[in-house]
Amino acid sequence: MEELEPENLTVAQCQREVRKFLEERGWSPRDTEGRYYTVIHAMEELGEVARSITHLESRRAEVQEMRGAAVSTLEELADELADVYFHMLKLADAYGLELSEAFIRKIARNRAKFPLEQFEGMGF
Repeated sequence: MEELEPENLTVAQCQREVRKFLEERGWSPRDTEGRYYTVIHAMEELGEVARSITHLESRRAEVQEMRGAAVSTLEELADELADVYFHMLKLADAYGLELSEAFIRKIARNRAKFPLEQFEGMGF
């Protein structure tokens, strides 16, 4: 198996890796039910991202520590974000979409919709 290097990894390569992983196992969502399940699973994973951020950004971590319970870490957040990314790539592939191309179109639309001259420094 080819070793992936994060500093040079492209979205297209990630999408190919996900496709290969799923095809090798016969897990590609090729019908409506499979694609629907993938959306539901992606939503579940996004909930885990929210939980992890809640632990990192609130007093919840302090409460968890006082109770002797596990506290979320940045590594766990990274894992949860990677799960969401995996499922987005899986969905894009299931519909025959190239996510890198979609991203290029989207960032161009966002730049036109929110020009720097009008929105610089607004902070969200």
